[in-house]
Amino acid sequence: MKPNQLSFTLLLAISLFFCSSSLNAQVTVHQHCNFTGWTMQLDAGNFNSNDIRGAGGLPNDTSSIKISPGYTVTLFSGDNFTGNSITYSSNDDCLVNESFNDVVSSIRVTSLSVLTLFQHCGYSGWDAQFGVGDFTSDAILAAGGRPNDASSIKITEGYQITVYRGDNFTGNSITYAADDDCFVNEGYNDVISSFKIEKVEAQNVVSLFQHCNYGGWEAIFDVGNFTSDAIRAAGGRPNDASSIKIAEGYKITVYRGDNFTGNSITYAGNDDCFVNEGYNDVISSFKIEKNNRDGDWDNFLYPNITINDEASFHRGSWVFRNALSNPKETFRALALEGCKKIYANDSDNLVYAPNITVYLKDFDGIAYKTGSSPNFQITLSVRWLEDTYNRNGNNLQKIAEDIKGVMSHELTHVYQWVPRVSGGERKGFVEGLADYVRISVGRHQGSSPRRGGNWKDGYTTTGHFLNWLVNNKDSEFAAKFNHTARTYNTWSWESACNNLLGEGVQSLWNQYQNNIGRMAAISSNKSTEKSRYKMEDNDCSLEKKTDTSVDHKDIKSKLYPNPVSSIMNIEIIGGSDDNTNTIEIRDLSGGLVKNALFNDARYKIDMSDLPSGIYIVTIKNSEHITKKRIVKQ
Repeated sequence: MKPNQLSFTLLLAISLFFCSSSLNAQVTVHQHCNFTGWTMQLDAGNFNSNDIRGAGGLPNDTSSIKISPGYTVTLFSGDNFTGNSITYSSNDDCLVNESFNDVVSSIRVTSLSVLTLFQHCGYSGWDAQFGVGDFTSDAILAAGGRPNDASSIKITEGYQITVYRGDNFTGNSITYAADDDCFVNEGYNDVISSFKIEKVEAQNVVSLFQHCNYGGWEAIFDVGNFTSDAIRAAGGRPNDASSIKIAEGYKITVYRGDNFTGNSITYAGNDDCFVNEGYNDVISSFKIEKNNRDGDWDNFLYPNITINDEASFHRGSWVFRNALSNPKETFRALALEGCKKIYANDSDNLVYAPNITVYLKDFDGIAYKTGSSPNFQITLSVRWLEDTYNRNGNNLQKIAEDIKGVMSHELTHVYQWVPRVSGGERKGFVEGLADYVRISVGRHQGSSPRRGGNWKDGYTTTGHFLNWLVNNKDSEFAAKFNHTARTYNTWSWESACNNLLGEGVQSLWNQYQNNIGRMAAISSNKSTEKSRYKMEDNDCSLEKKTDTSVDHKDIKSKLYPNPVSSIMNIEIIGGSDDNTNTIEIRDLSGGLVKNALFNDARYKIDMSDLPSGIYIVTIKNSEHITKKRIVKQ
């Protein structure tokens, strides 16, 4: 390379360096007033006289300054941050005005504090302040905080923080846009290793209205959690809202009680009248968040599965290796399958479980789970594997399904939240929820509900009870129930059931037990019941009728809750969009007690005025017909 080419290349490199450096600068210092003369670009930090020279400026020669929003600049007349000082948070075109012209010997640039992190819940212990930016574990330490040791936070309105379990913005994360007095509530206590703080523009995500059809007062809300006081502060009134508009991609969970207590319901679209759902003039608090659609599991963190065979000599080890062709992938798939039962989606505050080691050992028993986030262990008994294989006629396919069932149970233990309670209350929750998952995904062959026992017994007794609650009370109950263990400081079956379903656990258990008795009677007297329940009108017979002119096939329909006390929900899947559906409700004598016409796939009908008893619901249109038995309480 020729000398002149070398000089040109070096000059270009230096120019590019300073240009690129200035792109991220937050403060520009100028030699003369009105932002003229030499310039010096500075980011957040401390700059003595030597640093000023190194950045291209001169001490005691500054006359104007430009400052980016969110930053402050403190100018010192002495070197090393001594002497007189003055602080600016916006541009100043001439320091002569403040008698600070040509006297600046050192400079401190600071990002405005928009967030305070605290060591303990309730905003106590050490505290560290942070401005906008990205903070690794080292940056947290430098600011006076400690990674994996924070429990509460205060945030300036208009800012948000995304916290990560791993350093360098890795691992599970959650975003806060408002103060939180205890990270225990979200499962993020003492686990934050890095975070990003940013300014967010206010959005009109939800508009709440006083009257149905979007009338009366209107209050506008962004993403966040709103108590009764927060609703008032936004211009609304608790217990006085009747309709809502929701921006696409967001959802709101409204609560009858203040501070997110009492019965709740979630809306993901506009609703012109809360009367329809029984929530008119009763909303006292709510939570607004982005809506990851139900079933959105594209970003599920599949666990890294390690198989550690410590009993390779045992025949049970041979059974395991030959029953499952790819156990790692099988267990990863089971992890996702189970999480879909106890969480709404992959961002629903899942337990962080990136590493699961499966051990094969020689011991009495079946399996057990140990460890904690992020490293878990599941241990399988090779004795059980061999015994089960022998008892099932050496059927590898059967033992493969048994392994999947047991692993479904143990993987639920990995991912479920555990309530802060002991004894039967804890056992019922932990073992019951694990067997609920196994039952609901069809991996507990031969198990069926039985009379007797208690909801705190755990395993299949509780598992079938939970399955009944999901199928008859609230299809999202299991996920909500799991989260009560995460969010309740004082947990009990009674409080969880009352808050989620509005009924005490004993009442729910009694309904479930009565339902088992009815189903047993129906099963044992099937032919008798067909005759007994047959209506005078042939179209209402429980025995399927063949119509020579129309092909009647079963509607895929869902009626809930069952038993029902007031409002019965009807959901229909299938059929033409322009069909008119007819619903008829008859008592056991065949008498018509209610009927209606509807065109939508969802419909509500009030059953509160009917006497307690068994009724037959018929839903039909020009293409389909279905009949279902319901119990009115």
